[in-house]
Formats: sequence, C-alpha cells, structure tokens
Amino acid sequence: MDVVTVLIVDDHQVVREGIRGMLSTDPSIQVVGEAASGQEAMARVKGLHPRLVLMDIQMPEMDGLTATRKLRADPRHALLPVVAMTAHAMAGAREPGLQPGMTAHITKPIDPQQLYQVLLRVLRRRRGEVDESAPVTEEDIQVLPPALASLAEAGIDLRLGLRHHLNRISFYTRVLRGFAAEYARAGEDLDRHLRERQWPEALRLCHTLKSAAAGIGAGTLSHLAATLEAHCREERHDPAAQQTFAAELGRVIGLLHGLGHPAVEATPAPRRPARNVAALRPLLGVIEQRLRDDDGTVADCLPALAVLLEGSAADKLKEITSAVDDLEYATALTHLVRLGNLLEGLQ
Repeated sequence: MDVVTVLIVDDHQVVREGIRGMLSTDPSIQVVGEAASGQEAMARVKGLHPRLVLMDIQMPEMDGLTATRKLRADPRHALLPVVAMTAHAMAGAREPGLQPGMTAHITKPIDPQQLYQVLLRVLRRRRGEVDESAPVTEEDIQVLPPALASLAEAGIDLRLGLRHHLNRISFYTRVLRGFAAEYARAGEDLDRHLRERQWPEALRLCHTLKSAAAGIGAGTLSHLAATLEAHCREERHDPAAQQTFAAELGRVIGLLHGLGHPAVEATPAPRRPARNVAALRPLLGVIEQRLRDDDGTVADCLPALAVLLEGSAADKLKEITSAVDDLEYATALTHLVRLGNLLEGLQ
C-alpha cells in the first residue's frame, strides 16, 4: 500500500492533535511528525521528508508563509505539496495563503470531509469515499456520557463538535480536555497583551481561539473572539468586549473541566472477573487490530474490556488507555500484548 507521509504544523497542540486524529482513520496516511513554528517545520521537513505538509499561516517566531517561501527556495522541496490552514474567512485569506507557493487552502475549524477532499485533490490519487458516521441525533445526545451531554444544555453545539471530530465521542472528549488545558490562562494572557499594547500577540491569540472554539462547538466564544480579533486589527481596546469574552471563556473552561481527566470510565463491577482468555479473545482481537490500523475508535472498545478485568489486569488496561489517549498506538499495542500474557498466566 502506498502510504502518504504528512507533517502537521500549527503552534497549538490541540489543533495538531485534532488533525492527527482525523488522519488516523486512514491507513494510507501516516503523520510522521509535528511542528509548532515555521522554523521547526523547516527542520522537520529536512529530517523527515514528508510527502505533504499541513501548514498553519499565523504562528510565532516564523509564520507559515515565510516558512513555505524558504522551503520553496530549496530545490529539494520546490514541489513539496504545502496546504495552508487558516482561521480567516475564505474571502480574505485564500489568495494570500496561496501567494508564496501554497498548493491548496483549508479553513479552520477543519471539517474532516473537507480535509480529505483537499488531500485527495493535492495528491492526485483516487481512493474510496471517506467513511463517515451517521449524523448525531437528539436521541444520540441523550445517551452520551452525562458529563458530555450536559454541555449541550450549557450552549455547546455537540452535533457540530462531534462532526468536526468524526462523530467519535472519545476523540471529541480528548480534544475538549486539551482545549481546557491549553486555554485555561488565555484570558490572563490576552489581558496582558492588551494592557501592554502588544497587538500582534493579542491578534494571534484571538485568531486562534476563534478557530479552536468553533471547532469544539463553542459558537458564542468563537464569535466573541472574532470581535476582539477585529478590534486588535484596528489596534483598538474595548474593555467591555474583553470583559464579555473573558466571562464566556471562563464559563466554557469551567464546563470542560467537568469532564475530568482521561480514565477508564467507572462501570458496575462484574459478577466475577472474566479470566478465561478464550472468552476475552474476540474483544482483544478487535482492540489489537484497531491499534495496528492506528484506528482511533479503539478507545470506544476499552470500557467493554474494563468491566471484565480486576487487579493487575485492570492496571495494565489503564496503561493501554493512557497510551491510546496520547495517540501512542504502538505503545498501547505493547501493553495489550503484555495484558494477554498476564491473563494467560492467570489460567
């Protein structure tokens, strides 16, 4: 199978993780690395030799436009496909994004289907249709984990957020937690930038928050960030708008903190732990195959295994879960093999 290697370049970890998760569903695409700045991207391209680069436009130190221009100056990378990513509206950003040699353009928040369409067009290769889960319905929301379902009542658009994350609950929840961790102090950072009239830094933060909030379904927060972004472009400080934004950001972060930390979901204890490897083998086989395929839906299989284990076997499952949460599927596979060996020893 012809595997396309991809480098993801964005200065925000939550964005990189989201894109990596989207691409992990296709075994013919392999994310070989990430970079948080244009300077780092240049080094990664030279060391990893990816076949395609997803390049954010606005980044500190060296932006995506400058990095692409420098890459194009090297004959070895003159034809390397570079796809621009920006949170700007299409009307004002498409042409600037393409000027320095961008191959294509994609707008944040990134929709999985749009991402695949762009990759297919850029790489000029034919594949089957991208598998998509069924649309999320009102009934689906009712059966979501309570902590996640409660976000809908608080104004988070779960349908939109799930659609941006392949309708995978575990993937979406992981990104929500990442958003809360990465932007917990964003209100304080913005206040400092505005007080010190650091307009480029304030503009970049509002720009990124606008996209990231839209991606998780926090529409009100995204709209407020867009308003502040416009003010920053005019180098205008509106204390009332900033206060409204800070209040909404704090509210959203508080809601997301209610999701807790990644862990195996608590479930009723089984009547007795299933230590019969033959009985567990079908489920273990499914988990193993999904890990080998770098299939992020493997996270949805782990709670079913949790109810069948206890003691040292349950501890081993926690290691698997932690590795899956970090998208370290090879590590998780190693732990899975060790779990199988442990269960064999319990016979």
